[in-house]
Amino acid sequence: RHPLDAVWAEFQRRIGTLLSLDNTHVHALTSLGPAMTQLFGKFAACMTCKWSLYALAHEQLAPDVKIYYARYENFVKDAPKAVNNALTFLGIDPDPNRVQCASQLALDKHIRRGKKLTAAQVFHSGQNFVCEAWRRVMANHASRALVKNMEYQQPRG
Repeated sequence: RHPLDAVWAEFQRRIGTLLSLDNTHVHALTSLGPAMTQLFGKFAACMTCKWSLYALAHEQLAPDVKIYYARYENFVKDAPKAVNNALTFLGIDPDPNRVQCASQLALDKHIRRGKKLTAAQVFHSGQNFVCEAWRRVMANHASRALVKNMEYQQPRG
């Protein structure tokens, strides 16, 4: 998943858990007030640094472990194909019934939250989040390599 989309989704998940009466995390924010914008700025600074550390961990595993790069966007675009590709990489014969079931479950309203406010809208809100967040994502050679391998681009505003 694009690092900035991942940061926004995780922020919503954590805020949703805090705001939820039944301790679930299915939540989508429709707007950000000044206090929430400030909180998100701090959260994004922390999480983008963690993303670049995550990339370093991947790099350290690479010589010893064969890594499959599964793009979240591919699962959204064509879930059965993405699941089949991942299972094939793992050496598991994909069961068409289970793959179809997984695809249907992914669309369930209790699992998939609707987008109200997108990562692009938040990061381009005039708070200069996108430049600072992208700088942190691209902080080391491993994260730059991972971004390139996943074919992600810096968001344009």
